[in-house]
Amino acid sequence: MRITSIADENYKGIFVVTGCSHLAMQSILGATSKLGRLYGIADGFHDFHDFKIFDGLSAIYPCHCTMYKREIRDLFRDKSFECGVGLVIDLEHDYRYDFARKNKGGLK
Repeated sequence: MRITSIADENYKGIFVVTGCSHLAMQSILGATSKLGRLYGIADGFHDFHDFKIFDGLSAIYPCHCTMYKREIRDLFRDKSFECGVGLVIDLEHDYRYDFARKNKGGLK
């Protein structure tokens, strides 16, 4: 299975966006970490549950097909955020806006 990821780097580090990582999460974050410091990820984690891999991240967005959203939110309360259609994440200005819910807030 081929998985496409996008990595955006700014002053905070590298932010990774994928559609559905399935079981390739470790490969994706491992390869990206060779490019620099990882800041965060937005992804559909499916049934991925090796949550230790998220320990060094500052922003975690478990999206659409993530089976363990509640567990991720409980483990990473201060750095995991809701994800869905209409979400805009502006890493340069520490800002996020959810158009679907008309909800805005700063990033940590």
